[in-house]
Amino acid sequence: MCQTAARQEVKNFYALINQWKETRSVIESKLCSLSHETSIQLIRELDKMEEHLKLTPEWNSCRNLNDVRLAIIGTTESQKSLLVNKYLYGTLDIDIPDDTEIRHKKDFYMDGKNQLLLIREISGDPPLQVSIWADTIMFVFSLNNTESFNYVYTLYQKVDDYRTKRGLESIPSLLIGIQDGSPQRCVTHSEAVSLATDHMNNSAYVEVTPETGANVESSFHKGMSV
Repeated sequence: MCQTAARQEVKNFYALINQWKETRSVIESKLCSLSHETSIQLIRELDKMEEHLKLTPEWNSCRNLNDVRLAIIGTTESQKSLLVNKYLYGTLDIDIPDDTEIRHKKDFYMDGKNQLLLIREISGDPPLQVSIWADTIMFVFSLNNTESFNYVYTLYQKVDDYRTKRGLESIPSLLIGIQDGSPQRCVTHSEAVSLATDHMNNSAYVEVTPETGANVESSFHKGMSV
């Protein structure tokens, strides 16, 4: 699929989501005329409908043998959307809402067969279910934002603790440092390598520059083959 068509499909999808949000707001505004019990019941039904939109089979524990599941987690300051947009659509100019979680799909060819890449791009603390859903997690921070770097270990710990309590091994992880084109950086290469190797179970570390595309493709290939 050409990049222009792919970008248009993304915009159409989020337009549909926005329509749903507007419709829900209209419905909720009319609940005041109903009893409290009925209002609560209808709100719960709306919640179920919204959750159903999100949890189609490929996004829950059921899976297809030909899918690869990748979670990309970082703070809102991590610049992770630049990485995702450059890889999926070849551009940084994508008008996507700053939601807590955004989901993407991409067909690709690997190991002699067509496969489906499923991406869950998550801002802030991840839903714990993602640590079981994902094959690999890419923890992302901005090289120009110390806070986003410092919070990576907290995110990693939450995922790892969730798996440990269920008797599961640590999930394969990759640490990604985003360079936004500025010559300045707040996080050194040695600091990032130390975090990945000493505190994230010897995870690999990759620095990428979405603006130029440097290491964008290779970071995803590494994430899909960890």
